[in-house]
Amino acid sequence: MEQSDPNFSGEFTNLSGMRFGPRPAAGNIPLWIGGISKRACRRAVELGDGWHGTRMKPEESRAASGWNQRRSPNEAENRSDGFAISHRVYIGFAERWTETGGYVQGIMAPPRELADYLMRFEAIGVGEIMVTRLARTAASINFSIASTPR
Repeated sequence: MEQSDPNFSGEFTNLSGMRFGPRPAAGNIPLWIGGISKRACRRAVELGDGWHGTRMKPEESRAASGWNQRRSPNEAENRSDGFAISHRVYIGFAERWTETGGYVQGIMAPPRELADYLMRFEAIGVGEIMVTRLARTAASINFSIASTPR
């Protein structure tokens, strides 16, 4: 927002006489746009400063980030430079690798395998990961941690 006294006049509302402050220290507020469709990814590039994916394996996330290229002729360059990519993963501890399937598409696995799985996201350019924990019971978590070789 460049103006110190912004105003807006549209079909449904008019805004004026207000102040915006304090200003962000960096000068602007980064806008990350989420979604897993091709159009959502393109929207992130066209309008945002980053893309947030969810419920995808690293390979699927890489394919989606490949969609993150500008499509119009005057926007032909790739937005990977300075463009943030984040992803939400659903993971939990288990004795063996198990994919949950369904809407969540989570991974249950021993801690070492989960760590390797998360590192695959870093390798494709995901800069931030949001983890949602999957667990059947607290006892299953304790068992899995205690039984993991060091």
